[in-house]
Amino acid sequence: MRGICAVCAAILVVTNASASPRPDITEYLRTALGPAQGAPASPWRLAQTSDGFLWIGTPAGLYRFDGVRFERIDSLGTARLLDHSITALMAPLSGGLWIGYEYGGASFLDGKTLRNYPGATGGLPRGTLYTFVTDFDGVVWAATTRGLSRFDGRRWTDVTETLGLPSPTTFEVVADKTGNLWIRSGGQVALLRRGSTKVHVYALSVAHPLFGDPGGHVWANGTHPDCLYLLDPTQDANPPCRPRGPEYDDFWLFDHSGNLWVADATDHVRILPIPAEGEPARPRDAVQSPSNQAFLTFGGQPISALEDREGNVWFGTTAGLEQLRVSRLRSHGPFLGFVVLGAGNNNSLWIGTTHIRRPGADFFQLNEGLMVPYAGGPTSITASYRDSAGVLWVGGYGRLWRLEERTWDEIAAPPEISTAPGDPRRPTQAIVRDANGAVWLSMVQTGLFKLEDHRWSPILVPGIPASDYPSVMCVDAIGSVWLGYAHARIATLTHGVWHLYTESDGISVGNVQVLTKVNDQIWVGGDQGAGRLRDGRFEALPALNALGGITGLLQARNGDLWLNTSIGAVRIPRQELPHLDVDPAPTTLAYERFDFQDGMPGVARAVRPLPTVLESDDGRIWFDVSDHYAWVDPSEHLRNTVIPAVIIRSVTDDGRRRDPQDSLALFPNAHNVVIDYTATSLSIPNRMHFKYRLEHFEGAWQDAGPRRAAYYNNLPPGRYLFRVIAANDDGVWNTRGAAISLVVPALFYQTIWFRLLCVTIFLSAVAALLLGRLRQITERQRRNLEQRMEDRLNERSRIARELHDSLLQGFEGLLYRLQAVRHMLPQRPDDADRALQVALEKGDEAIAESREAVRGLRSAVPIGRDLEEALRALREECGTEEARSTPSYRVIVEGPRRKLAPLVQDEIYRIAREAFRNAIRHANADAIEAEITYGEDAFSLRLRDNGVGLDPQAQQPEGHWGLQGMRERATQLQGRLEVWGKRGAGTEVELTLPADLAYEDGAGKR
Repeated sequence: MRGICAVCAAILVVTNASASPRPDITEYLRTALGPAQGAPASPWRLAQTSDGFLWIGTPAGLYRFDGVRFERIDSLGTARLLDHSITALMAPLSGGLWIGYEYGGASFLDGKTLRNYPGATGGLPRGTLYTFVTDFDGVVWAATTRGLSRFDGRRWTDVTETLGLPSPTTFEVVADKTGNLWIRSGGQVALLRRGSTKVHVYALSVAHPLFGDPGGHVWANGTHPDCLYLLDPTQDANPPCRPRGPEYDDFWLFDHSGNLWVADATDHVRILPIPAEGEPARPRDAVQSPSNQAFLTFGGQPISALEDREGNVWFGTTAGLEQLRVSRLRSHGPFLGFVVLGAGNNNSLWIGTTHIRRPGADFFQLNEGLMVPYAGGPTSITASYRDSAGVLWVGGYGRLWRLEERTWDEIAAPPEISTAPGDPRRPTQAIVRDANGAVWLSMVQTGLFKLEDHRWSPILVPGIPASDYPSVMCVDAIGSVWLGYAHARIATLTHGVWHLYTESDGISVGNVQVLTKVNDQIWVGGDQGAGRLRDGRFEALPALNALGGITGLLQARNGDLWLNTSIGAVRIPRQELPHLDVDPAPTTLAYERFDFQDGMPGVARAVRPLPTVLESDDGRIWFDVSDHYAWVDPSEHLRNTVIPAVIIRSVTDDGRRRDPQDSLALFPNAHNVVIDYTATSLSIPNRMHFKYRLEHFEGAWQDAGPRRAAYYNNLPPGRYLFRVIAANDDGVWNTRGAAISLVVPALFYQTIWFRLLCVTIFLSAVAALLLGRLRQITERQRRNLEQRMEDRLNERSRIARELHDSLLQGFEGLLYRLQAVRHMLPQRPDDADRALQVALEKGDEAIAESREAVRGLRSAVPIGRDLEEALRALREECGTEEARSTPSYRVIVEGPRRKLAPLVQDEIYRIAREAFRNAIRHANADAIEAEITYGEDAFSLRLRDNGVGLDPQAQQPEGHWGLQGMRERATQLQGRLEVWGKRGAGTEVELTLPADLAYEDGAGKR
């Protein structure tokens, strides 16, 4: 049954191929919105406000729709609607929305406030309110079941009796273009002319609503007789009857083009012309002939209708909402089989709906808007081709036809088809006619044939198996025949010479599905993209890879390129094609895409028919799409020019949702802020494009695409301005958009005063630390200085004692010896001479000991040097003092250098100096080595030589500080001094100190 209905619709519902008329009702794109999509059931009233929202009044409440989301409106601020049962809606041009209720009363919603006018106290009758209207003077009128009321801007007044209405029951009040009011009161029509105080009542029986058309006229749908009346305010007599049939049973609307939308008693909705005047009305019980007009039915009974500002028609039904939209592509189907289109001379268009199991009655011609079956002609066709002379050829299962003027002639098929093994019903794959007039025929699983001089002959292509057949064929500008095969193979015959192109010649489109001429170049399309022949090789066109598989490619007469692809129909403007000559993969290639939202009913079959796009004589582009066909008229320029209104719906900070205001203060320290916005374009809302920016936080606009929310995290305190702009489905931008000022208050610890306090505390703490450190350093320096002075004093005391003990005693002994010499000289000169010699030696020893004591006073690390530098200078210093040849000497440093405590460094140097002098003076060493080790746990100094050696247990010669002094210094440092030596094997002295005593950063204190 579904298939029979589809065929009937195909016969009755088509577009005239001779022109581009207004769409019939079946060519509108339908979108059903029910409870599953959030739409309310039973929309009794529909209205669109100046901000673009679609408002829906239902028995269960009031809703608004932005194209994506349905939102229930129960209140605005603290004011609530009077009732949930909405029976009237009106959106004045000045903005806002009037709302009427089933149990009386009205409300006015202007976006920011809600004003209620209850039926009992607001001046309105208690009856159900059906319609509102605003007259030329801005006065609002309301029709209710208990009378007509007038609103003067402050309160409502019942004027039913004052105007002389025939009945208190008023259903509609409509204003015409001259400011008159037409009122359906009871079952009659009353006219209140502008400036009058009384109505004129016509003797018409009207049981249906009154309607206004785009020209400002008012129409009445009368009964007894069934007439349509154009109401004339200049005449008191009844207007002439325009007889109507049963299909005009219910009026729904006049659209902006003046089309009349009606429905019959079975709720079949149609677009019909306005009946002419003067014809006698037919009785309702007369037998009617079947209507040949297209119609639609909905999933529920229609109860309201509206045309929005973008030209979409909305029907409210008991099941929800239905949107009818004029699409860029007009589609028809589905049919019983796959569709094959053919364009002939005289702007004729032919359609085959091939079903292999149901041949016959499947070939049609478009004629005067009807799809007329063509009996006795082609059937079960699978391919079509129009040659350069305009002759249309079609092929079917083993058959071939040619259109001569308006008559189809069948051409005998190649005899090999009927004798081939297997099923004799082999479909025709492709047809082409070469420059010599010969016809080439590609038959599935049979091969390639050529009709020349009324004789068929099989064609064998070198390199191609005989059973393989071309998928597509074409002839180029120089008369070469091109054949496209599966698996990336193309053969061409030029002046009798064959040439075969394969993947090695650059073919990268996969299975060849299109061969055509574009700007005198051969282009190829397949299931893996597109390419073209250039300089003897095929080159890929990566710019078209995003289109997917290509089954049709056509250059229209105006130069534009049209493609049938796996993502829909595509138009590439002719001015874009030169970009491909410069770069086959340009960064941008502008093209227009037509998908299911534009009326493209699906994706074409990838086997046959091929190609799947053609151009008729009137310039329309036609597409084969499996069991549908579609067409587009490039000259129509259908474009949505309505600028979308942009609205900020709400601001949510940390889960707290609030309605927008001009300036909105957020909660302090908000972690997550969500700004919900929208734009009211109802045609294709999911193609809306948004950009937003939060000024004083981000500099560039953020491209949100179709997303309708902006998200921010951890906004710092401050003032911000959020702006959002939007474009509709055709790229028309609202650059002004919407804006809201946001204030993020600061907590105390986020204020400038808190920061200044923190800086003050920090600077104070730094100053305190610096002062403390300075005091610490000063105290340490003082203690070091005191210690150094104490050490120097002790050293001087020691030297004084030594001078006293050695020099003074030595000189006293020398004096005694000299006196003895003086007494012995006269009697014993030889003994006196020997005694004098001993005295001189003792004097030399005393002088040497004094010199040693004075040298010990000077032996400290020179200022400005570290230990390593001081030790390196020992060679020159001590060698010069000893007046001997200086030995070889080197200093080795192990570990990362660390600064020694100054007093500790002095003592280490004295110990090292004494050990070095001993190695020179006593060990007669010719090689000395000092090794400094900066360890983590300890500091050590080793000094080794290759001299005569020393017995560590040997006693220091009397009168010398030497080894004993070194040990005493090590003990004072709380270190350890070890001496290793052996006669003839040199000597090694090692000083070890703990790290916390040796290093300055490790205390280094004694």
